[in-house]
Amino acid sequence: MKANNLEEKKFICVISRLRWTPYHTMQGKTATEADKMKDAVNARTRAADHAGLREMIIRWVRETGMKAVVCPEMTYQVQLGKEELIDPLPDDVKPHVVWRDTYWLNDEATSVYRKASAVVSLENHSPILALAQGTPVIFIRQPTDTIKGQMWRDLELGDWFLEVGDATGDSLWSRLSAIHADPAKAAEKARAIHQRIQDLGHTMVEVASRSFKP
Repeated sequence: MKANNLEEKKFICVISRLRWTPYHTMQGKTATEADKMKDAVNARTRAADHAGLREMIIRWVRETGMKAVVCPEMTYQVQLGKEELIDPLPDDVKPHVVWRDTYWLNDEATSVYRKASAVVSLENHSPILALAQGTPVIFIRQPTDTIKGQMWRDLELGDWFLEVGDATGDSLWSRLSAIHADPAKAAEKARAIHQRIQDLGHTMVEVASRSFKP
């Protein structure tokens, strides 16, 4: 944060994602026929899936004067974020966007999410880390998320949840600008969602404990 002049609660974090994680590429393995099918889906959808996020970053920078951090949840997203979210940005916006150019582990990521104004993510797990710190999130579900995507409806994320086809620049900006306009209200909502996560977890343990009593 110091190296990039990031001020607490004056920046957002944005996480990219492909519809299918390219494990074969990450592991240096030969692509199977199934891998090739998934690669084709990724190639067909990656530009459209990131277009709204990129427009949101432009609006954020121009209308708030604040910074955005493009960061990864998985190693392949370091380069993906640069290619889809940063490289196409207008020249007046790029100086205000920070590229996390190496992978980071959960503790470092979480410490930055805690100080962010919001975390906007195509990935499922970074929003969990952020909510645990009381940071507002906007989660964008891709069709390949299946059950992991459903959990956000179960947690009653409300208008902080969008299907990727609905995640236009305007729809994302309307949600992000509302968070920016009333950060105290947004933080309270984040804490309430996290409390629901904790309550559901405790209930699950209690049910499981009763089930295993002799």
